[in-house]
Amino acid sequence: MASANFDKSKIAASVSNFSVISVDEDQVAANLVKNGPLAVGINAVYMQTYIGGVSCPYLCGKHLDHGVLLVGYGASAYAAIRFKEKPYWIIKNSWGESWGENGYYHLCRGPHAHNLCGVDSMVSTVAAVHITMHGSYLDKNQPLAGMPDFHRVIQSKAMHVIQGAAVD
Repeated sequence: MASANFDKSKIAASVSNFSVISVDEDQVAANLVKNGPLAVGINAVYMQTYIGGVSCPYLCGKHLDHGVLLVGYGASAYAAIRFKEKPYWIIKNSWGESWGENGYYHLCRGPHAHNLCGVDSMVSTVAAVHITMHGSYLDKNQPLAGMPDFHRVIQSKAMHVIQGAAVD
């Protein structure tokens, strides 16, 4: 069995503080608008066959088995069955741009889809990040010129916050 050696000198960023967000969908949406992307755990069984559109699985368990990044929300065009728009979460996955809609997943949200696939069960946000290469603590809302990979690093680090229930 091979062993991995951890090299502290290669750490680019580390999370020094995080917050767990309420499971109330409206509060999750408000926190997303106020603070930016949120780390969430999700049941990924229906994600594996997703190719596009708004996914509204009829039955989807709440057992969390995958970590993703909740980046936004919206509503699709008029849904004839409900006679209104279909609200959804916009989720960035880690499986690359060739999966889903360029690496993104649209999952139903709203009163008829409350906590679908467990998406509202475990939500957290990074409150402070230590960037090793700059040696200073940054608020995640502070401008980060010259750091194009910042959100990728934050997503990776935030996933470790919820790793116990949602492993990638």
